[in-house]
Amino acid sequence: WMYEGGTEYFANLFQIQEGLIDKNDFLTRINQKIAGSKRYKDTLPFTIMSKNILQDAYKDQYANVYEKGTLLTMCLDIELRELSKGEMGYRDMIRKLSQRFGENKPFKDDKLIDELVIVTGYPQVRDFYNKYIAGNEPTPYEKYLNKVGVEVVKTEKPIFWLTKNPNGTTSYNNKDNTFTFTPDAEVSPFGKSIGFKTTDEFLAVNGKTIDVSKMKDFINYMSSIKEGEDVTITVLRQNGDKKEKIDLKGKAIIDKLVNEK
Repeated sequence: WMYEGGTEYFANLFQIQEGLIDKNDFLTRINQKIAGSKRYKDTLPFTIMSKNILQDAYKDQYANVYEKGTLLTMCLDIELRELSKGEMGYRDMIRKLSQRFGENKPFKDDKLIDELVIVTGYPQVRDFYNKYIAGNEPTPYEKYLNKVGVEVVKTEKPIFWLTKNPNGTTSYNNKDNTFTFTPDAEVSPFGKSIGFKTTDEFLAVNGKTIDVSKMKDFINYMSSIKEGEDVTITVLRQNGDKKEKIDLKGKAIIDKLVNEK
């Protein structure tokens, strides 16, 4: 969060502050970060993910430091600016922290939040950390964006997928080149019609396998499928201690995805 996410946030903030990009470019990037973060587990505390990142259960979540990590930094920046009436932001907090510590004087990890409260003077920083970084409460991006005059507009667009919200329920499995799904994912009408289960791993559609290096082509193909078209979805389904390849067949049902923009 503070290292990778903070650096990514600064990289984008610097560009808008120096006039290299405009407000719309910046907000588009933030919107992409929000959409990208929904591919990961939003209720997984960053502290737990960071500590256990080398374990199989967590390693696929690491890239979220560049998505949600950036957004957490942005929200804390907004929080500090509101508390200080515009006098202090995240960058000021980091500068004060570097002045207090430095190359030859490290801080202790378990004392970091105490130090952030000291350098900012705001105990609310601890509340933010406990809720959204160490806690499992999803970050209310709309609430923070509204504080700086950005309105989040919800739009609908047609989508063909196995779950109702692919951004929030789908992850990529590098080992098997499949999409996996969170246990609490809501299966889409099409998924229900073909007997798809959230424990299944999505391997191919109409014989087209998933290739991470050509993901855009795969997504474009999925988008080209029309309502009522015959579709075969190949999944890996756990059968005892083995994964069995199964073809699920049915007619495409185009659902609606609600986007926040």
